[in-house]
Amino acid sequence: MKRLLQKLLYATDSPTLTRDMQSILSAWRVGVWFLLLNLTLGITLAIFIFLSIYANDNDFISVVEGLGLGQFLTLAVMGGIGALCTIFIPLRASGLFEGARWARIFDQIISSGISPLRYFFGKIAAQNVFFGLIILAAFPYIIFCLSFDYGKLGFFITSLLLLWVYANVLTLVTLASSIFKHEIMAVLGVITAYGLCYLIACWPLPPVLALVSPATHFLSPVWNIMVERNGSPPWGNCSSLDFAVSGWQISLGSAELFLLGSLATAVVCLGVMLVGPVQCLNKHNSTFGEVVMPGDCKRKSMFRRRFALCRQAEMSFFYENRSDWIKRWEGVIRHVGLFGGLTTLAIFAFAGLHLFRFSLRAHEFFVVNLVILCCGLIVGIYSFCSDRGTELTPLGFGKWKFPAGRADTIAFLLFVVVLLALAKLVPWLRNMPYAQVWGWDQKRATMYDVLRVVKSFYLIPLFTFLALQFYALTRWFSLQAWDRRKAFIAAFVMAQLLWFMPFIAGLMIFKVYRDEVIPLLGLVSKICLNISVVGMFYRTVELETQSRDDLYIMENASLFWGYFFHGLVLAVMMVLIHYSRKKLAKIQLGVEDKS
Repeated sequence: MKRLLQKLLYATDSPTLTRDMQSILSAWRVGVWFLLLNLTLGITLAIFIFLSIYANDNDFISVVEGLGLGQFLTLAVMGGIGALCTIFIPLRASGLFEGARWARIFDQIISSGISPLRYFFGKIAAQNVFFGLIILAAFPYIIFCLSFDYGKLGFFITSLLLLWVYANVLTLVTLASSIFKHEIMAVLGVITAYGLCYLIACWPLPPVLALVSPATHFLSPVWNIMVERNGSPPWGNCSSLDFAVSGWQISLGSAELFLLGSLATAVVCLGVMLVGPVQCLNKHNSTFGEVVMPGDCKRKSMFRRRFALCRQAEMSFFYENRSDWIKRWEGVIRHVGLFGGLTTLAIFAFAGLHLFRFSLRAHEFFVVNLVILCCGLIVGIYSFCSDRGTELTPLGFGKWKFPAGRADTIAFLLFVVVLLALAKLVPWLRNMPYAQVWGWDQKRATMYDVLRVVKSFYLIPLFTFLALQFYALTRWFSLQAWDRRKAFIAAFVMAQLLWFMPFIAGLMIFKVYRDEVIPLLGLVSKICLNISVVGMFYRTVELETQSRDDLYIMENASLFWGYFFHGLVLAVMMVLIHYSRKKLAKIQLGVEDKS
C-alpha cells in the first residue's frame, strides 16, 4: 500500500498539475467560474420552480407530486451540472500538446524525459480539482434542494458519484483523442458526441445510452412514476436493462450500466495513453518533422501536410520516453488489446441479437446477423491497417519484433475467423427442426422463412471474401498515403467501382438491346454481370422473382466467374502490396525488406 501511494504521488508530481493549479485557482478565473455556474444553475432552478407551480399538464403534476419538490429540484441541479461538465471539462482538458507546441516548449518537455503517463496524470488531477470547484459553486443550490426532502440523500450521493466518474471519463476520452487528433478537433468531437448522447438520454428510451451518459440515471425516478401512472410504456423499460441468461433473470439499473461503461472506457483510454500512436521514426532523425520521404518536398504546399507530419513526429519523440517494458511488449499491448476489445464488442453484439431473437422473424434475424458481420468486418479493416509512415515500424512482442503492417494483417485475419465463427452461431443447427431450435413456433417461422434463412447462410463467405478484397485495397492505398483515413476512403470508392459498376453497365446494355438481339452486346452484358457483386448475390441467394431484369441476371450471372475475377483482383493487390513494401523499405531504411 505504501509503495502504491508513492507511485501515485510520483505520478501526480507533474509540471502540468502545477501549471493548471496556478491557472484554475487564480482569483479572476475562480470568480468567472463561480459567476457562470451560479448564473446557469440559478436560471435552471428558477425555471423548474416556475413550472412546478404553474404547470397545468397532468403528467407533469403527477411527476412533481410523486418525486417531491426536493428531488424534483435535485434532478434539475444534477442535470445542469452534468451539462456544464459535458462542455467545460473537455475544454479544460485541452492544451497539453497544442499549448506547448504553440509556445515552442514541447521539445523541452520531451528532452526532460518525463513519461507520458506522468504528463497525463497531472492534467487528470487538475481536472478533479476543477470538478471540486464546480461542486463547491453548486453547493448552496444542493443544500437548498435537500432542505425540502432529506430522505433522498442516497439518490443525491449516487448522482454526485456518477457526475465525478463522468467528469473523469470526459477527461480521459479528451486526452486519448488528443494524441491522434489536433486538440481543437478532439475537444469539438468529444463535446459533440457526449452532448448528443446526454440530450438523447433525456428522452424516455431504453437505457442503452446509460453506458455513456448519467442523464438516464437522473431521470429514472421520472420514468418509474410515469410507468406506475400509465402502465408499461411502448418503448419498454427506461430505468433498467432486463434479460435472462440460462434461466437467470438479470437486471442492471442505469447507475450500474453507467459504471460498467465508464470502466470499459477508462481502461481503453488508459491503454491508449500508455502505448500512444505507432511510431513513425524509421530513421534516426535529428530534428522534428524529418519523416517526409524523397519527393514529398517537391510537392505543392497544400499536399505536403507538413503540419500533420511534424505533429506526428513530435508525438513519436514524446512516446520515446516510455518505459522499456512498454517498448518491449508494445505489440502485445497494442494488438492483443485492440483484438480483444473488438472481439468483446462482437461477442456482445451477437449475444444481444440471440437474447432478443424472439421479437424477430427468422429471415429478419438472419439479416441482422449479416449486418453485424459486415459492420465488424468494416471496423476491423479500418482498425488493423497502418499508414505509410508506420508500415515498417518494428513492434515488440517480447524477444521478437515484427513490422506493424505484418502484425496488422495477422490480427485482421484472426479477427475475420472470430467473426465467421460468431456469425454461424444460428445456422450451425440448421439440419434440425428450425422452429424448435430457434424457439420460433410454427405460426412465426414458416418453411418459406426457413428456406430464405438457409439460402442467406451462403452470403457469409461471399461477404467475407469481399472484405478481404476491400482490406487488400485499403492496405495498398495506405502504402501510398500518409493518412489512413484517406486511404480507407480511396479504397472504398475503388471497391464500389469494382463491385457495382459492372452490374450497372451490364444492365444498361441489356436494356439497350433487349428488343433487338445483338450478339456482341449480349456477350459484353453477360461478362459484366458475371463479374459484378450484384450478380454473385443473386446467384448465391437464388431469389424467386418474376421480373424480366432479375430473371436475366439470374440466367447470365455465374458464381465461378465472379469469384475468379475478384480473386484475380485480390491476387494483383497482394503483388502490389509486396512491391510497395519493398520500395518503402528501400526509401525509409535504405535496405531491402526481408520481413
